[in-house]
Amino acid sequence: MCMTYVPKTNKLKLVEIGDGGVEDVLDELNDGKVQYFLLHHSKTFQNGKSPKLVYICWVGDGVPATIKGSVHTHADEVSKWLGTCALTINARHEDDVSEEAIEKRLAKSRAAGYGSEKLGQ
Repeated sequence: MCMTYVPKTNKLKLVEIGDGGVEDVLDELNDGKVQYFLLHHSKTFQNGKSPKLVYICWVGDGVPATIKGSVHTHADEVSKWLGTCALTINARHEDDVSEEAIEKRLAKSRAAGYGSEKLGQ
């Protein structure tokens, strides 16, 4: 799921709903926008899958400073609306939301021992 602002307002609109993964998020990133993503990330282990919800707040380098200053307040409100997520990422660069970066951060979290089992074949 991807949300961004209606131009020249503080109103959010739903832009995209899909069942893709990190690659789809990377395709949607826009350097001139603030975007909010909810990503269902799942990793397969020997004993099954470990699904996690990942909330990504993207602020591109091209976003004006006046808007960047208000993002933290809006990001908190979006987070409350989304509910509990295993991981929140405040992203400024594509590397912040790569598959490897997300898995590394989830593995460091205490989210049900994510990454503590060996990957299934």
